[in-house]
Amino acid sequence: MTPIEGLSFQLYSARTLEPLEAQFELLAGLGYKKVEPFGGLLNDPQRLKGQLELHGLSMPTSHVGLDRLRADCSRISAQATRRTPRKDATFCI
Repeated sequence: MTPIEGLSFQLYSARTLEPLEAQFELLAGLGYKKVEPFGGLLNDPQRLKGQLELHGLSMPTSHVGLDRLRADCSRISAQATRRTPRKDATFCI
């Protein structure tokens, strides 16, 4: 395993770089195997899932705002798990 394979890129930090598809292509080309989507990307699960599969990426975590978690942690957890089957777990702290 190369050092970068153990890292997950936080997509929120690149949210102003469009389009999303170009981000996934670049990250996969750099050797990333994992990404961390943010809450807004979970609103379009088919697009997210398609990009993950196309580029051989997984999303072991996701970045969701505390306000959304406080409002309905159970729904966010179920939504993330149901819509993106490569997600390993959801933690609400």
